[in-house]
Amino acid sequence: MISKIAYNLAVALLKRSPGNTYSIATIQFSLILLLNVLFTFVFSLILAYILGHTVDTLVLLIASYFLRQYSGGYHMSKSWKCITTTIILSNLIPYVSLSFYVNYLLCIISIILVYIYAPSRIEEDTVIPKEKYSLLKSKSALIIFFNFFLISSPLSVTFLLQALSLITFKRKVVI
Repeated sequence: MISKIAYNLAVALLKRSPGNTYSIATIQFSLILLLNVLFTFVFSLILAYILGHTVDTLVLLIASYFLRQYSGGYHMSKSWKCITTTIILSNLIPYVSLSFYVNYLLCIISIILVYIYAPSRIEEDTVIPKEKYSLLKSKSALIIFFNFFLISSPLSVTFLLQALSLITFKRKVVI
């Protein structure tokens, strides 16, 4: 569905700017990324408004978005799976309430995982040279570190889930 919307928008954009040198595929790809983020934020916030925790969900979405930009992580095979999972989790996680010590423990575990695995699965999606990967790792850890001051249970859970998504399990191929 998103792919089709992005394709139609790309065709319409190219018709309106005849001197443009970009291909439909390039514009479509960019629009797919943009629409994924837009749909995820809009539908998550609509549900959050209905459930009465809009600010919590917005903070969670923004924090996880920035952490994911620096750390990478698992990519679902279909965009609708990603959107649906994010909408559900971003509206369930605000209800989580953890003790002070559990929040700290989750942050520590998340930082350790980030230092071991980040950045993960970004090689094909970025132009950032590998020499800068340690900077991405540090920025990811710094984002999580701020939660030591906030002591937010939803952020602790979100950061742990994101950190777990960095782990790559290699499958054995049986012939």
